[in-house]
Amino acid sequence: MGLWAKLSTLFHEREDAAPVDRLTMPEENGPSLTTCLPLRCEDNGLPGFTHAEAERQFLCAWLKIDSSSDVSPAIPGPLKQKLLDEQYRQAAVPRLPAVLPKLMRTLRDSEATARDCIELIKQDAALLASVLQIANSSFYRPGGGEALTIEQAVVSLGIEGLRRVVCAALVKPIAKRADAHRENTGGDIWQYSLRTALAAEALAQVRGLDTFVAYLLGLCQGLGYTTLYNEFVKYWREQKRTPNNILIARACLIFGNELSAEIVSDWPMPSALGQRLMDFSDSVKVSSKGEMIEPCAYVALLQEAVYISRLYALEQQGLLADTLWDQLCESDSLPSGLLGQLSESAF
Repeated sequence: MGLWAKLSTLFHEREDAAPVDRLTMPEENGPSLTTCLPLRCEDNGLPGFTHAEAERQFLCAWLKIDSSSDVSPAIPGPLKQKLLDEQYRQAAVPRLPAVLPKLMRTLRDSEATARDCIELIKQDAALLASVLQIANSSFYRPGGGEALTIEQAVVSLGIEGLRRVVCAALVKPIAKRADAHRENTGGDIWQYSLRTALAAEALAQVRGLDTFVAYLLGLCQGLGYTTLYNEFVKYWREQKRTPNNILIARACLIFGNELSAEIVSDWPMPSALGQRLMDFSDSVKVSSKGEMIEPCAYVALLQEAVYISRLYALEQQGLLADTLWDQLCESDSLPSGLLGQLSESAF
């Protein structure tokens, strides 16, 4: 079989593919694990360490804030109003490749060929370079060897792998923006986003939910953090003021999740994706008030993926009590193989 015939075959393996403008969220009543983390946001099986506490400590670690600091949720009204304005928000977030709408449709279209996808990627030099860089990472090529062309990368990755790599290549430059200011940040939102995506995908696999949708939800959940970070840094530079990371943490706590949903809603993605992120934001706000709601399957899944990713980040930095991490690992809540993926996910 010739190269293009092999490549084309890869793009006809999914029967549920659909153009992005017709894409709807799959059914949410699929099977679930009896040993999964409980759906209710604060009932996570780890006494004394709620989802809200996990987020607060994660933000403190990322921003190098003493965890005993008063990090009460708050954000300046003018900044929130600016970021709620679609035109301002789109200017604040790096522009996505112009080929994204066609590329997303191609990745979901059962009638598309490998050549269609490759030609679209080649239209954007930065996207092409990023896809190749990620495709050649140790996570996707653990055996070594290098794919020198996009054609070689597609043969190696397969359709599912290519979809993940393309989405990672789109989100990574945005998630990495805050990590450029190493004097102010002590973590890596990109790695957090990637681990959340991997956890969400693994949870979706065992629950019969759409793994691609779950991966995208996890990948995009932290975009509000980096956008808020850069908006604060920009303001302080203009005012020649010293950065105050406590203010960033407060803004992230009250507006970070909602802003992520707004950002994704601006993109040519399935409309349900932004809505699920907004539902996740609402669930966090409700739980912070001590109230409880029963979230839909994708929101519950994202709650758990975010919780796992934050605890993993804290454990890796030595900021989490060993007993808490051990309890999580010994509870059989983690899908098989996920810990290995999280430990090898850096790229």
